[in-house]
Amino acid sequence: MAIREQDVIRLPVPDMTRTEAVYIPNIIKGFGTTVRHFFTSFGQSKFSPVKTSRTMQYPEERREHLVEPQAQPQHADPARHARRIEQELATCRRRRLARSSRSGSVGNV
Repeated sequence: MAIREQDVIRLPVPDMTRTEAVYIPNIIKGFGTTVRHFFTSFGQSKFSPVKTSRTMQYPEERREHLVEPQAQPQHADPARHARRIEQELATCRRRRLARSSRSGSVGNV
């Protein structure tokens, strides 16, 4: 079904200023980000007490020797997340049961 012309809301596009049209501020900002990443990734020597490089010298360095930070839960409410998982599993079981009853055989549910 196509959208009717009367349902379309047209928004005016604001004109760019001279500095936005030239893109110089954005180029400088992007270059600053690149330089910051360069120095935080490669700026530390291997003799420095602070190591910020993410590069590992395999096989001398291995992940098993690194201490991983404590994993944070992805969800603000873990109980809600667990309930949602249980609901999804129940839905899967119901669908599998319905599918098996249509085919005439009862599988492991």
